[in-house]
Amino acid sequence: MVRLRILVALVAGVLVGCGVISREVRREAAPIRGLPEVRERPEAFSGQTVILGGAVIETRNRPEGTTLVVLEKRLGWNQEPRTDDASGGRFLVRFPDYLDPALFAPGRRITVAGAVTGTATEPVGGAPYRYVLLDGREVYLWKEPSWSTAPPWAPYEPWYPWWYDPRWGRRPWWW
Repeated sequence: MVRLRILVALVAGVLVGCGVISREVRREAAPIRGLPEVRERPEAFSGQTVILGGAVIETRNRPEGTTLVVLEKRLGWNQEPRTDDASGGRFLVRFPDYLDPALFAPGRRITVAGAVTGTATEPVGGAPYRYVLLDGREVYLWKEPSWSTAPPWAPYEPWYPWWYDPRWGRRPWWW
C-alpha cells in the first residue's frame, strides 16, 4: 500500500510539472478549451493570458517586432499541438523581439502564451477573416520529427528466415 502511494505521488508530481510554458504563466493563464471559445467572446478574455498551440502559417518581421500567423491545433497533456487535421481557426501572435523566419517556418509546431488584446480582420484568400490577436509572452518551438525517431523495428530482410531478427540472434523474435 505504501508503494502504491509513493508511485501515485511520483506520477502526480511528474504530470503537474509537465509543460513547456513556465509555471508562473500557466498559473496566470485562463482555463480555455481552445481558440473557438476565445473567438466567440474576445472581449471577455481581453487582457487575460491564454495558452494556445498550432502550426506556423507565416512569420512577418517588422521594425516593431515579429507577428506569427498560426493555425490553431488542440494541445495534448504536455502542451504539444496535436497533428490531426482538426483546427479551431487562425490567430495572430505579436512579439517585440525578432524571430527568425528560418526557424519559425511554415508548418513548424509551436506552443504560445500571450495576453488577448482583441481581434484583427485581414483577408485570407480574398475573404475577410477575423483573427484573435495575442501579445506573446512565451513561445516554444517543437522539434521537427526526423527519421531517427522512427520505430525501432528493422525492415523485412528477405535473405533471413521469417523467424530470424538479426538484432536478437538465432532465435524467433518472440523469445
